[in-house]
Amino acid sequence: MQELTEYVRAEILSAQARYEEQTNRHRAPARRYRPGQLVWLNDRNIRTLRPQKKLDWKNLGPFKVLEAISAHAYKLELPASMKIHPVFNVSLLQPAATNPVNGQVTEPAPPVEVEGLEEWEVEDILDSRWERRGRGGPRLKYTVKWIGYDEPTEEPAEYLDHAREIVRNFHRRYPHKPRLDGARL
Repeated sequence: MQELTEYVRAEILSAQARYEEQTNRHRAPARRYRPGQLVWLNDRNIRTLRPQKKLDWKNLGPFKVLEAISAHAYKLELPASMKIHPVFNVSLLQPAATNPVNGQVTEPAPPVEVEGLEEWEVEDILDSRWERRGRGGPRLKYTVKWIGYDEPTEEPAEYLDHAREIVRNFHRRYPHKPRLDGARL
């Protein structure tokens, strides 16, 4: 009986070794990152304020790697506004370019803290429109150009409370564009 148990155990170990060899034949080793290196974070499990997930950025960041927790997990330096655990699996990370082509990447401006919340500075307002919603009724949205960012974004009017002067200037230049009646501008 002892011999049979040893034989079966040896066969199981042999089969496991063959399975491991076959599986690892098609795998690449996990990418390694150094502390201080910049990486992009896949937004797969992260909620953002964008109205449509499919129109959101696929990767967030770049963020700085603080430390390697294990060969497959890294701790990132995230902004306080994200309020999520900062350790991520290596499969969710991609290295950021260290020497991008001239004009390809601009360093985003750091957020400004207003009333304890992080806010970004508005450079200009490019457009306004009414967004149709279900029961909530229409909502005024502005196309906003941010300081330090290339791409403008569409933001609800209530997000621009701290940029009232820029909103006023926009409506002086374009009086026919949609605006809030009796706005506190």
